[in-house]
Amino acid sequence: MFFKKSDIKLPLTTAMGYTGAAVLIAAGYHLNFIVNRSGIFDNEPYQYILNSNTANGYFILALILVVIGSTFAILEKDK
Repeated sequence: MFFKKSDIKLPLTTAMGYTGAAVLIAAGYHLNFIVNRSGIFDNEPYQYILNSNTANGYFILALILVVIGSTFAILEKDK
């Protein structure tokens, strides 16, 4: 199936949702893989738990934004 360039239109809400999700996923991975592995918090184990919970919150918010963005994309397609 070939698409013309004019056939693919994303609503602004969809683009903002996907962009926000990408930013939140990057922030979550930054907390998990860079901050927690840097060795700064070796004497404070509770900081690992706080960073991991914050990263999980970022991932959940990203999932919500993807669902909202996909909903708007589907509604735009059904018009």
